[in-house]
Amino acid sequence: SLLIGLLCLHGRGNIGYGAQLGSNHTGRSPDQEAVCGEGIFWGQSTAAIFPINLLNSPYSVVADGTVLSSGQTIEMPFSRFLPRDKSGTTEIVPAWVLTHSPYNLVRCSQNIQSRRKATHHSHYTALPVVDRKDVLIQVYKARNLLRALPQSQEDGQGGGSSTSNAALGSSRLSEKNRKRAIQAYSDCLRRSSLLELLRCMEAD
Repeated sequence: SLLIGLLCLHGRGNIGYGAQLGSNHTGRSPDQEAVCGEGIFWGQSTAAIFPINLLNSPYSVVADGTVLSSGQTIEMPFSRFLPRDKSGTTEIVPAWVLTHSPYNLVRCSQNIQSRRKATHHSHYTALPVVDRKDVLIQVYKARNLLRALPQSQEDGQGGGSSTSNAALGSSRLSEKNRKRAIQAYSDCLRRSSLLELLRCMEAD
């Protein structure tokens, strides 16, 4: 049999009961994989149709029962994915974790800092999740991508298909959630910049 599986390169994620994210299979076709970003939470009975790439969507939440379709590369940190609507499209809410579940990020950062024993990985273990340079770069890129999305005048939806912006995959994005995400990403970047400025001033 051949193997398909979920690659969690940076770990720190969670997989709920009944999630369909990998298996042995008897097909005679090349192996396929799903690449998972750091700290992604897969809810109960979620599924990913391989291949799929969420490497640049760290600390996102895939809600219970959500099915992510094949061939997507989604680059929206701290997002929430919701089950398919009547049109059969998964909905994405970028920056949802930042605005609705900051406690999880604080708790995760505290656990990482209190339990870490590695001596060569301080660049992603010593700082809180939302203050790490690599995560902030992903947030900055995601905000710029959302700003560049065209607004639909027909139903108030932002361009969310794979043809309009590859960073959203084939997920649906509402205009309301696009604006909220831009604000949340901007607040995250501003907060981290001000904290870094304060640390520099206190160090002098």
